[in-house]
Amino acid sequence: MDFVYNNTLYFDAILNIAYEKYCAELACHTFLKGKNKPNFCSFLKQQFMDMDCIAAIENDICIGFILFSLQDRGDEKTCTIPVWGYGANHEKTMSFLFTKLAERIVTDKTTYFSVRLYAHDKEIQKLFSYMQFGIMCEKTVRKISKIPLNRNIEIRKIAKDELIHRWDAIWLLISQLIDHLRRSPVFYPCKEFTENVYKEFFTEDSTAVYIAEDKNKIVGLIEANSENYDYVFDEQASANVGEAFVIPEYRGKQIAQALLSCLENDLLNRHIDYDWVEHGTANPNARGFWNKYFETVEYEFIRKIEV
Repeated sequence: MDFVYNNTLYFDAILNIAYEKYCAELACHTFLKGKNKPNFCSFLKQQFMDMDCIAAIENDICIGFILFSLQDRGDEKTCTIPVWGYGANHEKTMSFLFTKLAERIVTDKTTYFSVRLYAHDKEIQKLFSYMQFGIMCEKTVRKISKIPLNRNIEIRKIAKDELIHRWDAIWLLISQLIDHLRRSPVFYPCKEFTENVYKEFFTEDSTAVYIAEDKNKIVGLIEANSENYDYVFDEQASANVGEAFVIPEYRGKQIAQALLSCLENDLLNRHIDYDWVEHGTANPNARGFWNKYFETVEYEFIRKIEV
């Protein structure tokens, strides 16, 4: 087995391997139409031009590949492999591919690897687990449908001027969410989650915020933004959903479900039929809620290698 870098001679074979894996995952989600092969080819060709590639060659035939991007931040490196950026005829081939890649880039600096794998590609997930990777987060998708509810609390979309006027109440909830992420079992430092970052994001025209109120007290919220997961949904419009939080004393009353339902009804009124969520897998609350309504398409596996 030989290994070559950035050789466009093998693009057609890489395309076939990548598209086969893509179709295998989408077949597990019956509501997804996805990209046809010409559209997938155009997408991959553009990515191929912008990224590095290592390919495994046997008898002049490409039997596996990894597409990756490498960022050098001075005293450390980050290597990112997207979900559409890997494939091989066998688990052993993928093992050799990653071995050669890591030999090349792990030299004199701490290196962070982020590898995204299809949710149903259990063989390769197992391989990366053997190679000391752990799951960090997952991307989940959903075709919007009615959520059965039984609630007595007002749920509504909050206008931007009211959001700014009541920002202290909004930030109080977000602060509790951040504090929750800092604690066990997540232990995420959340250093980048500042008040200014959230205020700017929540007041953007492309972000919609929905609140739950009890006697004029905001007890829960959820947001949706215009980021489209077009790799999966292709030409079908979708919205990204996140930052859902209900204060502890109001949990167990289907408020989170009602917030999601209100959000999705608004999306349907805007002719958006799909939504998606990326959330950390260490958080049992996130898994318990999002995975009840959304289907997982990919996992992010991470590893830090120090030299």
